[in-house]
Amino acid sequence: MTLILAHDLEVSFPDLKDFSYRNLKYMQQFAEAWPDPEFGQ
Repeated sequence: MTLILAHDLEVSFPDLKDFSYRNLKYMQQFAEAWPDPEFGQ
């Protein structure tokens, strides 16, 4: 699922970077470790 999402994001937003499979997995792990929505920007 994450691999397909990475591809779809790269196709939809060609000017943006860091939507690789590996980076999305890191984002997912981060969100699972700290689920508080107030943590972040």
